[in-house]
Amino acid sequence: MQTVEEFSKGVKEISALAKAAGRDPATIDFTVFTTPGQWRTLKDVAALEEAGAGRVTLWLEETKLDGVLHELEKLSRNLGLNFSL
Repeated sequence: MQTVEEFSKGVKEISALAKAAGRDPATIDFTVFTTPGQWRTLKDVAALEEAGAGRVTLWLEETKLDGVLHELEKLSRNLGLNFSL
């Protein structure tokens, strides 16, 4: 999935299928798994939430501990979270 619009369309399709099958669509929890570099700002995550995501799992690009910690600090700033070492 490359766009929030694609995700939103999928959520609507699954919700319609659930409703047609007699299942309450509100009982379905949608999770987004990102690809490297995808959806790393508060605006991006808010758009996914608006489209129906219950959670977003971000792909970390760094593999060594120091790099991972630096990346987490940067992500926390981008997402308006409070994370620091």
